[in-house]
Amino acid sequence: MSDFDDYGVPSLSDAGIEKAAEAIYEQLPKNRDALRSHRIESEDSPQQFRAPGADEAEQPVYTARREQLRARLLRALTRVSRRWEEGGRGDSAVDCYLRCIDADELCEAFYRNLMLCYQRQGDVAEAVATFERLQAVLAARLRSMPSPETQAIHDGLRA
Repeated sequence: MSDFDDYGVPSLSDAGIEKAAEAIYEQLPKNRDALRSHRIESEDSPQQFRAPGADEAEQPVYTARREQLRARLLRALTRVSRRWEEGGRGDSAVDCYLRCIDADELCEAFYRNLMLCYQRQGDVAEAVATFERLQAVLAARLRSMPSPETQAIHDGLRA
């Protein structure tokens, strides 16, 4: 396999992506308020923070590649979360799932995994609250409801 793809972006194996996801997660602030404060606000002179070639980076080929890498990173973070949960680090898994939701609030699988994680920890109230958050996000943004799979998990919480 080549070290770079057709667009000059370094190629990464799934293992490399997973290792990068763990390293990125470990470098993130540990509390969500601190994480938010690390983000660059759009009001703070956005032109000041533009990278060289930023206009070029908005071309569809770069946007597609960026989205592919973002999706791979989120999948890797999901695998990291599952490993932490299996290893008895449920709080770290919950935190990672919450960060995944912050990154992509429309990805229903993150909510499902978080609900199941809370359920395994015995925190049914948080699992139900997670479902309600998903329900509100989907209704507001997509005018849709959670999938039957997610609804079944929710119904199982109430049983």
